[in-house]
Amino acid sequence: MFPDAADARQAIAEFDAQVTIDNVPGVSTRFALDPGAFFIAHPDLDFALVLVAPGADGRPAGETFGWNRLSVQTGKLVIGEPVNIIGHPNGRLKEISIRENRLEVRLDAFIQYQADTEPGSSGSPVFNDQWEVTALHHSGVPETDDKGRILRHDGHVWEEGDGDDAVHWISDEGVRISASSNTSPRCR
Repeated sequence: MFPDAADARQAIAEFDAQVTIDNVPGVSTRFALDPGAFFIAHPDLDFALVLVAPGADGRPAGETFGWNRLSVQTGKLVIGEPVNIIGHPNGRLKEISIRENRLEVRLDAFIQYQADTEPGSSGSPVFNDQWEVTALHHSGVPETDDKGRILRHDGHVWEEGDGDDAVHWISDEGVRISASSNTSPRCR
């Protein structure tokens, strides 16, 4: 998440960062962000929305690449239903997680699901089986003991020096698209 508009000004949006049908990296297209025109950050829900500036030809990115329409309708995903995630884990080219994924828990602002994700997937759209966006992937959910301490794979308490690979991740978590919050997002 961008904590403020100044950080968003330093970033770019890259489209078509994927392999071609010939399994070679394609040519991607980069766009600047325009937080001066539109910027909302919500630290409690761990997301920021920023306008993507038009390309060099003056056309909006959505006109060229399309977009995912968001719906505030609740109930787009039921417990046990598959979820699909498209992202760029660890900054790699596009990867799609579509097998053996399912919703496990629906909370007020978050959903928790089993999926094959890696660090760097935060912000990826989480789709239901009808390819409607239901959430933004936000993090993994670690196993904890009765004192709330994070546990390692071997059942011992995790310590910062152990690294993320030692954590016993039990689920993934996304911010619900249809969630409401008592806290207002910060605009520009």
